[in-house]
Amino acid sequence: SRIHVGGVFRDAGRQVPIDPYDISPLEPFARAGMLDMLLTVGALVLSTIQSIDAEFRWYNYSWALLVAVPAASVLLLRPMSTIHARLKEHKQADMAGVSALIREAPKSLESQAVAALEPLLQRRDRIAELSTWPINTAMISRLILYGVIPPVAWIAAALVEQLVEGLVGA
Repeated sequence: SRIHVGGVFRDAGRQVPIDPYDISPLEPFARAGMLDMLLTVGALVLSTIQSIDAEFRWYNYSWALLVAVPAASVLLLRPMSTIHARLKEHKQADMAGVSALIREAPKSLESQAVAALEPLLQRRDRIAELSTWPINTAMISRLILYGVIPPVAWIAAALVEQLVEGLVGA
């Protein structure tokens, strides 16, 4: 069902109006992908229950990682894929237009030429800094918090458990 929801968002991304200078209305596309990734990571974390017999078996964890990492990646990116492509196209078109104006602008050091060229250079820099993903910094921090820390903590706990067993058993 989550793959279907990601597809619905992907299809809607072809029609929704975009403004590369204000991507905040596009955040639901990122939220949908983050929810799907969070569900996958939650399932990954719950898979540790299989090692309740206190014996670390790496192959049990490897199968969970083998499924969860690609699934989380696809489910995260799928709802945003068409928005990303459209924002990227818009950014390239804006960059080409401003670059053409910069090429045509006089390059002398006279005050009129400098006054005409400087806003174009600033505009080019601003366009270059535009994000082509509908994700803000708060979402990126949540992505790291929910998507990276649990699996890394999960792997670290398993390795520490194995180390302790090795030290105690030695």
